[in-house]
Amino acid sequence: EITSLADYVKKVEELYSILEKEDRDNKENMVNNEDYDRRELYFRGQDNIEYGNTCPSLFRNNKRYEYEANMINDFIAKYPDLFKDCQNNVDRLALMQHHQLPTRLLDLTTNAL
Repeated sequence: EITSLADYVKKVEELYSILEKEDRDNKENMVNNEDYDRRELYFRGQDNIEYGNTCPSLFRNNKRYEYEANMINDFIAKYPDLFKDCQNNVDRLALMQHHQLPTRLLDLTTNAL
């Protein structure tokens, strides 16, 4: 369990070290290094381990999933001005998620902090 920022930074450094070693080993074993894609670590800002690291908020409760379309339509009807600059449904979902509506989107970042 990570209990401090120092523990977290140490763990992230360990992960990067392992990944870099695996990347070097994999690259050396490839016939054509031009086709090699370096792997990347992605992080979540999830503070509740019970949700798992890859579970969007919509899927944490079956009732929410059943009413996804209703929640989206109600939100758009209640706040139509929020969506005037949205170009597509992904933009709309991202905005809804930012305003705490459970969505099927998952925030990821390559920045561990």
